[in-house]
Amino acid sequence: MSFDLVSCILIFFGIICIVLLTNLYKWYRTNKICNLYVEWLAKSKITFNIHHYKSEILSLVAVVPPKMIAYSQPLGYGQIANGQAYVMDQFPSRREDFASAILQTMEEAIGYYKFQVRQCINPIYWIESFVWLPKRLTTFLGLNSELKAMKLVNLFFQLIYWSILLLKFFGYDLIPILHHVLPEYIAT
Repeated sequence: MSFDLVSCILIFFGIICIVLLTNLYKWYRTNKICNLYVEWLAKSKITFNIHHYKSEILSLVAVVPPKMIAYSQPLGYGQIANGQAYVMDQFPSRREDFASAILQTMEEAIGYYKFQVRQCINPIYWIESFVWLPKRLTTFLGLNSELKAMKLVNLFFQLIYWSILLLKFFGYDLIPILHHVLPEYIAT
């Protein structure tokens, strides 16, 4: 085994460990805050301030599409206010309709992190990630992959990526090929 192959394998396993630990931690924290919220809902006397967890839980459940819930609230004098509110903006709430929607959102986030932990040990996931690396990178960078221009850029980078992989697979050295294709741009 060459040094390059060993380095690549170590980097790959390092990435797997980082992704696994990150998702395990997020799974644990989401579950912990969900349990604290259930405790807060069940008891009137508690020893912690549930409001301290709002920023963290909003960050953790960002993987779940935001939901809105319709509400009606009496204002008095025969008046009723109707509207819609984002579910997680109401955290923490003891209102039954909001509380059940908040718990459902937290459970969906827990399920997402469980799925991501399982994906870390799924070889098909890593093969797919390797094959579609440019697309994954643009998604990771937060670029909107639904725009037509971005789809074209993804396709262009994907073709270049596959070409490089094929050339490396068949044992071609890429530096002489680059010198031949782009002679005036490559400094010697």
